[in-house]
This record gives sequence, C-alpha cells and structure tokens, in this order.
Amino acid sequence: MPKGRQDQQRRFCAFCGGVGLSREHFWPEWMHSYLPNGPEQSRHVERLETYEGKRVLVDVPRDVERQGGTRNKTMKIVCRTCNGGWMSELENAAKPIMIPMMQGERVVLDAAARLTLAQWIALKAMLADANVPGDTVLSAQQRLAFKNRREIPPSFSANIGRTTGMLWSTRFHRHAAVMATSVNNAKVPASGKNVQAIVFGANQLLMAVFIDESGVGLSVGNRFLSKVPRLFPLDDADLVWPPATLLDVEAVMLATALDELIQSPRVRWMQTPPATDN
Repeated sequence: MPKGRQDQQRRFCAFCGGVGLSREHFWPEWMHSYLPNGPEQSRHVERLETYEGKRVLVDVPRDVERQGGTRNKTMKIVCRTCNGGWMSELENAAKPIMIPMMQGERVVLDAAARLTLAQWIALKAMLADANVPGDTVLSAQQRLAFKNRREIPPSFSANIGRTTGMLWSTRFHRHAAVMATSVNNAKVPASGKNVQAIVFGANQLLMAVFIDESGVGLSVGNRFLSKVPRLFPLDDADLVWPPATLLDVEAVMLATALDELIQSPRVRWMQTPPATDN
C-alpha cells in the first residue's frame, strides 16, 4: 500500500456516487447510550499496518490518536441523501432488534429479524471496506445493489457472538488481503484486495464478517461455531440469542482468523507479477 493511502479522502458517495458528503457514525448515535464511554475511552488510537508477503511490514505501523472514545468514530464517505434516507431507515429497522441483544437479553431471531440484522451488519462492513479508497474489496456495483435492493453480496458471511468484557464493547478490527488458488503450482492472478475479515463489537454483541471474493473459502472456522452462530447466509431455523459467552482471547482469535490462514503452511506467498502492456 503506498504511504499516505490511509489519508486519501473519498469525494463521492460510496453508495450512489453523489456529492455533498456527510459524516456517518460507525456506531450510530442511537446506540451510544448502550455503549460504555468511561474515562478510559476519552481518547482512542487507530492503527494501520501494511504487509508484503506473510509478515513483512512495508512501512512502520501508523498510529493516529483521536479524541473521544471509539464509539464516536465517523466516516465521511456517504452523501446526505443516503445517510438521511435509506441508511436511516435501515438503522431504525435494526434498532429494536439490536438493543436487547447488546444488553445480553434473550432474543429469538426469526428469518425477518435475521435478515434485517444481517443487512445492518453488511452496511457497516461496506462502510469499513470503502473507508480507505484504493483498499476496497467490494465493488461500486455491489454497494449500489445494496443501496437499491438491500442485496447482500454472495461473498458475504456473518456470524454473531457475545462478549461481556470491555475489550470488544466498542472495538473494531479489519484485515484485507489478496489471495488466489493455485493450479499446478502456477499462481492464478488476483486483481486487488479480494478477501477481508471485519470484526467489531457493540456492548455484548460481537459481529464477525468475512468477505471472500477470491473463491478460496474463507470462513469463521468450526472451532467457533458453537459460540458464534451463523447469521448469514440465512437458513430456515430461528436463531436463539445469546449463545455461550466468548472469552476475550477467543474474540481476538476470531478477529485474526484471516491472518492465521495466511500464516498457515498450506498458504504460499508469491509476488504479484508487474503489469505488462499488450
């Protein structure tokens, strides 16, 4: 990643391509009264690390200290029309579903509730994905389809879990990478980032998103399924909340699942060949 990419700003709405951008809270304002914001969260640090190969830092990690707790994080990547229109409608639909879940109360999610929650999580994942121009996995066409029809990309999967400590109450972790399968030891070229893991918390509700545009088969892994049930893709069964509580270390392992896959012996690193003129 070129130095300074994290400082690039989007000039047009990530969803409709319109102008007149507004700041969107990643953790919406209606949620703030249900999130901790004690003295220890008066400031927060955002870190960006860029690697080449399996674990070679391209540049020193970039730490940016910001005022306010993480719950105050905003992204200036959507227009006022989207922010105050269909996005606001989705927030209002998800709010009564999420409030009891964030507080650890027993909830039974039917198919309609699961879909609404999955769409809300997809919205946040798309915001996170589009926040650094040039480092996105999803396309503008996929974001537009979500805006127009709430169509979640087929590469998207989401699981939810419960944590009760402070570590993940308003924590966010994103890891994007390039992966490709091999045929007869010959690398199948991949164009740009094509896999990512996004894990974030909202009080006791932990959400894990895996987006796999590569065909490699990225998933949450069987060891977590009992504590982190699948929310999306949908099936016919109701989802009973809450599941067994995740330990903080288990949540960290979930968040770093993509890194663990990359570090595994069955994954080889091959340098992307330079582009050639036809």
